[in-house]
Amino acid sequence: MLAPIFFLAMNYVIFGRLLRCTLALDTITRNHKLSFLNPRRVSTIFLGSDIFSFLVQATGSGFASSNDNSTSKIGIDIILAGMCLNFTSFTLFIFLVVYFDRATRKPYNAANLQRRFVPVIRALYISWVFIMVWPTFDISLILDSFDF
Repeated sequence: MLAPIFFLAMNYVIFGRLLRCTLALDTITRNHKLSFLNPRRVSTIFLGSDIFSFLVQATGSGFASSNDNSTSKIGIDIILAGMCLNFTSFTLFIFLVVYFDRATRKPYNAANLQRRFVPVIRALYISWVFIMVWPTFDISLILDSFDF
């Protein structure tokens, strides 16, 4: 449950910096909307979401370790809710990356220029695929391991 949080945080920081630098330094994409969130707050919003979902999962783990079956079930439900929050947050983040990718592609194609930051976007997409496998596997494992 904990390992993807650090990879997610790295992605949030990298994309936040890419977004801010592109907005500040790139003359080709000037006057184009590259994000549906405030670029200065992208990293903060998603890092905060990760910390919150981690705390929800930690709370659920405390309840799940109880000897009482009903309390343990509540704990597992809380863990699953925290994992789903994390999953949803990262999915919204990827929508933001796709939005940025598409918004920068049009002006660069119109100017017949290559985007030099494409390897960063590709790396974010690749990490997204691998990171999404982890919570999907964890959620299915938890649902299969416990008798509800």
